[in-house]
Amino acid sequence: MNFSICQSEGIKFITSDFPVLYETIDTNEGATKLLYIYLPISSSFSLLYSNFEISREYRNRILVMSDSNVKNMNSLYLKQEKEQSKFIIAEDKNELEHCIKESRQEIRRGE
Repeated sequence: MNFSICQSEGIKFITSDFPVLYETIDTNEGATKLLYIYLPISSSFSLLYSNFEISREYRNRILVMSDSNVKNMNSLYLKQEKEQSKFIIAEDKNELEHCIKESRQEIRRGE
């Protein structure tokens, strides 16, 4: 897996009481493959371990993320199973409210 430190210079990262996000897939061989692990460590930095080919270019580096990428990462916390976490945590209340609003709009559009 490739490791990167992600930095946000604008919009802040949010997290939850279960801060580790990950995604797996089942392979045709019957194994489970880990695609990524994502973990915010502060409102400005997060860790990303990834098997995506594009992540090789950014391995072992600080990656400054665009506001749209930070928004996408933040939205993952609102898409997780309700049993997985009870609290969403943010430094900026306005950013959290905006993230919730966008998530609700996506649900209405069926995304």
